[in-house]
Amino acid sequence: MNPSTAWRGFAWLVCLATLAHNTEELATMPSFYERHMGPMLSKVDVTVATAVNGFRIVNIAVSVLAIALTAIGTLRNKPLLPALVAMTMLLNVVLPHVPAAIAVRGYAPGVVTAVVLIAPVCGGFLWYLHRHAMLTIKALWGLAAAGLGLIVIVLPPSLLLGSYLAR
Repeated sequence: MNPSTAWRGFAWLVCLATLAHNTEELATMPSFYERHMGPMLSKVDVTVATAVNGFRIVNIAVSVLAIALTAIGTLRNKPLLPALVAMTMLLNVVLPHVPAAIAVRGYAPGVVTAVVLIAPVCGGFLWYLHRHAMLTIKALWGLAAAGLGLIVIVLPPSLLLGSYLAR
């Protein structure tokens, strides 16, 4: 298979892994919030239901964005767009999911698909693009900075906005 076209199928695999991960989060977040976040949320006058609904809005928006970036990237021969999805999701494993599981000494929403699916699929996709000269080390660092920015700078305000809209 030609590497210059084969990456498209791999990009859609990244997108499907992202959707599976987001589905796991949607299914397990309500009970996690109830168990671990309730007391903290009550201090800032936010109900668990409102916080969960805010998370749902953000989760669905991230899913739509992943689909859009993958579709545009594959249709316009721009592997950098689905690579941004892959890098952001890979960072998402390392930043919130694994530390959250460690902090609660157990399961955190999304940790299973993050470790078992997202890490190997997204890491493999980025490695594939780099190995076939479609992504330089400099571009990987740029994607890491952009992905980190999305997680650290965009995600918290988005969750607050989602909680506000869910009221």
